[in-house]
Amino acid sequence: MAIANDVIRKQGDTYPIEVTILKDSGAPIDLTGASALVLGVAVTETITVPDEPELLLNGIVSEAESGKVNFNITAQEADVLAFGDYYSEIQFEQGGYIITTETFRYRVKGQIVF
Repeated sequence: MAIANDVIRKQGDTYPIEVTILKDSGAPIDLTGASALVLGVAVTETITVPDEPELLLNGIVSEAESGKVNFNITAQEADVLAFGDYYSEIQFEQGGYIITTETFRYRVKGQIVF
């Protein structure tokens, strides 16, 4: 089973979202050869067709052996999420398998400076 760290960001920030994907034991998953990394963020824990998540971002492995993935986010994408708590998952392909992390929290905090 794959798990990921919670994400906490200020509303509107556009620096890359960095997530570490881990095994149940807490050790990082080696992402060597992983592809098609997608981060989904939604208001509800489960989504049914035809609904879609509020945000879908493509990612790149930044440190394979450490399980680190970066998701770039534009200003327009960052503005989609109001402050509050959301549900997230990351899905990727590796070794001929599709792997989806357990659901984790994506928190957007309000800001003072605009």
